[in-house]
Amino acid sequence: MTEFFKKIGNQTVIKYCMEAENERGNGNEDFVYYRFLYQAEPRLSKIYWKGKEYTEAEFARAMILEPLWKCNSIYDSKTVEANLDSIKEIQNNKLLSIYYGRKNTSNLYYELACRFESCRDYKSRDAVYTYFTMAYEMSGMRMFRLQDKIFSSLDEFKDYINIILDRDINEYFKICDILYDRDVQTDFYCWMKSLGLEHKVSQLAMR
Repeated sequence: MTEFFKKIGNQTVIKYCMEAENERGNGNEDFVYYRFLYQAEPRLSKIYWKGKEYTEAEFARAMILEPLWKCNSIYDSKTVEANLDSIKEIQNNKLLSIYYGRKNTSNLYYELACRFESCRDYKSRDAVYTYFTMAYEMSGMRMFRLQDKIFSSLDEFKDYINIILDRDINEYFKICDILYDRDVQTDFYCWMKSLGLEHKVSQLAMR
């Protein structure tokens, strides 16, 4: 690669390329390639990791939300170990801070990515809150999961709640218990916050 960029004459990219080639063979070629990609072309608007291409929303769902959903709000050692490998992978390789810092590091997304990557107490509520916040702040991610149903908009969610309320008041109260038992469910609050509606969270428990 270095010889190719020497022909172009971009000294900064040549430097990054030489660094990448020197690190090749250290057992983490995926990271070396990933970091070089955004150093060489910071205008890239998608996330490229291990041969896959993601939009921000696709990455958020596949690498953050789906692993958290599999935990079913139970963050003990067993569930964390079984399901959160992709989150640990993001953290260990600093995938999001590299992506959001590719043009500059003076932005809120970069700061949030750094917080996400430093939260390693996987069983703590603060860490889980940070993980969900990161996912829902990524561009285009507006998806919320309740039990086995996935909602792509607040209107869709409200319509479902009203159908349940009309059909079976006991089922409605069960859903309220899921969302509001002792405190607001973390992913529900983070989802509403990403929509700018955190102040209306409690209103959805009423018709």
